[in-house]
Parts: sequence; C-alpha cells; structure tokens
Amino acid sequence: MQVSVWVPIIVGLIGVLGVVAGQLVTTWRERTREAAAFRRADQIYWRDKRLDACLAPSWSP
Repeated sequence: MQVSVWVPIIVGLIGVLGVVAGQLVTTWRERTREAAAFRRADQIYWRDKRLDACLAPSWSP
C-alpha cells in the first residue's frame, strides 16, 4: 500500500506550524513575565520613595 505524496508534506507542515506556534506562545509568556517584573520593581521603587518622604523630617530647627 502506497502513501500519497501529500501525506508527508501535510505532516511536515503540521510539525513546522506546531514549532512556530510553540515559539510564539513562549515569547508571549516571556514578555508578559518581564512586564510583570518591571511593574513590580517600579511599584517597589515608588513605595520606598513614599516611605522615605513620610519618614523624613518635615522641618529642621
């Protein structure tokens, strides 16, 4: 029984599309993770600035 020439081509295309889709998902997740880390670092920075401003003496004699 012979396999049509289109079967390996279709299987190959499905494989390539799977690899490309996997790479796109990985890239999207990495960017999301980096953006969350940046937001967290920015929140910590401004929280520390507000704390310093609250704890600093408001006047000096």
